[in-house]
Amino acid sequence: MSLRDELLSIRAAYGALTPMNVVDASRAEDAPLHWRFEWRDDVAAEKYRRDQAAELIRSVKITFASDAETTTDVRAFVAVRGEDSPSEGYVPTEEVLADPFSARLLLSELKREIRILQAKYGHLAKFRELLLEAAKEKAA
Repeated sequence: MSLRDELLSIRAAYGALTPMNVVDASRAEDAPLHWRFEWRDDVAAEKYRRDQAAELIRSVKITFASDAETTTDVRAFVAVRGEDSPSEGYVPTEEVLADPFSARLLLSELKREIRILQAKYGHLAKFRELLLEAAKEKAA
C-alpha cells in the first residue's frame, strides 16, 4: 500500500487525518508506518527540543523601516545554508543585509523558495477558477 493509501486508511479509521492519529495508528510494531517514526524516547525528545529551539529562533522579529513611513516586521535571524549541510545556523538579518554577497545569496534563496511554492500551490489557482466557474453557473 502506498503512503497516501495508508494515510487515507488512518483517516477512515479515525475520522480525521491528524498528526496525533497517524502516530497513534503507527505505535504497534507491525503497523505499516511504524518504521517511519523514532520510537526511542530519548532520541525523539532531543529532536523535538531542537525543533523547538529552531522555532524559537524563527519567532524573533525585528522592525525593518524601508522608508520613514513604511515598516515591516521581519525575522531577526536568517538561516545560513552551507555546502555540506542543509543549515549551518542562523545569522542576524542585519549582518546578512549589510554584506552585498550574503544579501544576494538570501535573495537567490528567496527566489528558489518562491519557485517551490509556485510548484507546490500553483494548481490551486486553477482549482479556484473551477470553483468560481461552478459558482457562477449555479447562480445563473
